[in-house]
Amino acid sequence: MVDAYGDRGIGEKIFKSVVVYYYLYHMPNNDLNDFMQSATRQMEDDYNRIQKRALEDPGTAGDQGEENWAELLRMWLPHTFHVVTKGRILSEKGIASPQVDVIVLQPEYPKQLLNNKLYLAAGVLAAFECKVTLKAKHIKEFINNSIEVKRHLEEPKVNTYNEIQSPLLYGLLAHSHARLLSSRKGQVRSGFYL
Repeated sequence: MVDAYGDRGIGEKIFKSVVVYYYLYHMPNNDLNDFMQSATRQMEDDYNRIQKRALEDPGTAGDQGEENWAELLRMWLPHTFHVVTKGRILSEKGIASPQVDVIVLQPEYPKQLLNNKLYLAAGVLAAFECKVTLKAKHIKEFINNSIEVKRHLEEPKVNTYNEIQSPLLYGLLAHSHARLLSSRKGQVRSGFYL
């Protein structure tokens, strides 16, 4: 798979990472699996720390969760990628997307524009919404936002293949998720999966 910039797309790289992680899950006795488990424990520890103060200040808790995901991406992606938090994606038509929590930019992205919080769509490889505790309503909001982002950033696709070969990966990251159980309505189910 080749993206619009003539390089293997980040979607393919992420897919390969998932395949590697799946393989490692079934082969637990190796160093790479130990590295992944260490990253998972760190994110879980961060989640537990954030949760202690989340009710006092949910805004700061959300900001810290976003920064945790951004830092994880900075540590695992090649150092040439730029990972930034809180920004909007500017289409070539001049339309800005809704705010996005974490954005991965091309290595060639102009350094002068890195801190503007309005990022040129042609330089965005991936964008993520982040939640400390994922709830059903967040998934609906994510779907609506992803439709809005794609609507402004891409030309209409003529077939299914082109529709799924988007140069921009848009995803949802969460430290944990809420699960509504019939006997314990509203209970938060903790579990971090990397």
